[in-house]
Amino acid sequence: MGIGYVMSVFDDAIRGANVPGVEKDRICADLAEGVLKLCLNPDYEPDPDGRGRITSAEIGNHGNGLNFVDEIHSREWGIYLWSENCLRKINDLDDFGFDKLQELVRNEEQRRRELGE
Repeated sequence: MGIGYVMSVFDDAIRGANVPGVEKDRICADLAEGVLKLCLNPDYEPDPDGRGRITSAEIGNHGNGLNFVDEIHSREWGIYLWSENCLRKINDLDDFGFDKLQELVRNEEQRRRELGE
């Protein structure tokens, strides 16, 4: 058992890897380096609460092409919602996001009841 890392990658940061003439190797290297940096050797910066973990890495010309969301042990549970252009942990949602999450769960429950699941 170990730690899992929850991350998101924006398509415009990696899309160029399939375009002839674009440095695919550079995009792959930036992505791999970003994953290792954000997961295994994170940097910190001052924030209002003291020191906050830097949660984004540059891929090519995209300063936040890769985004760290959470690390979670393989025996734990977590809930995440794609909200306002990023993946957020449930405890990072504002009231609007939390209400939206509840709405999505209710809709899924209704869909499953209708399908007899």
